Amino acid sequence: MKQLLLMGLAISGAFLGGNPVIAQETEDFDTLFDQCFETPGEAGIEICDRALEMDAESRTLWTNRGVKLKNLGNAEEALESFDRAIAVYEDYALAHYNRCAVLLNQLQQYEEAIAACDRALAGDDAWGNQSDPTWAWNNKGVALNRLGRHEEAIEAYDTALELDPSYAKAWSNRATALIDLERYAEAVEDSDRSVALNPDYAQAWDNRGWALHNLERYEDALESYDRALEANPDHANAWNNKGVTLFALERYEDALAAFEEAIAIDPDHPLAGPNIDIARQQLSQ
Repeated sequence: MKQLLLMGLAISGAFLGGNPVIAQETEDFDTLFDQCFETPGEAGIEICDRALEMDAESRTLWTNRGVKLKNLGNAEEALESFDRAIAVYEDYALAHYNRCAVLLNQLQQYEEAIAACDRALAGDDAWGNQSDPTWAWNNKGVALNRLGRHEEAIEAYDTALELDPSYAKAWSNRATALIDLERYAEAVEDSDRSVALNPDYAQAWDNRGWALHNLERYEDALESYDRALEANPDHANAWNNKGVTLFALERYEDALAAFEEAIAIDPDHPLAGPNIDIARQQLSQ
């Protein structure tokens, strides 16, 4: 029988970042300042704009405004706000960090994301109350890994983990880089560390499953995918990878069902569609 090739995927996760610490100035300004920080969405942006009419040189307001735009998916406008914050103070770590997050997650401009994270890490240590250097090292690692610079990515994750050994996301992302280097046993170990810290971290369970699959430990892999899907039933990649493992076990109908779950959740998943075709071809033989 002709061998059919199916495709699985390990995923690394970036941290999106957050807002800076609130400052205080005048009484009326204080109210707008606090509301700019606290109010989400378009309403929050309008409040930030009103506060900026009173103080156009507030790097904190510009950064808060950028975070709200980022959360709404307005990447280019978010970058403009972060750039305004940096124009006020060029070493503002939090603004550079948020630029890194937008460039990485929304624009997939990985070289630029690395440069922005480097600027953040070389900045003024003003990280606010919802970000820190650990997240910047993690995001730098994700960008490096997506550029195929896996060893450098591992170095970035190692630095993040030196700062915070309890950072489950960095352990999982390190596992992704190890999978890309075909160092599967080490990837299982890092995934184990990640899920020990956060048992509900679906992405870490998914990566663990894919590493186990590549070690031909198929039943153990299925258990990991099931843990991923228990934590997040809409994890399309876990459904796809589960399908690949089921296919390896010659459970073709179950594999097809898993691929169909993946594509129903994420119609743009890059592998689930081709894998459906392969499973159907197998079942037709």
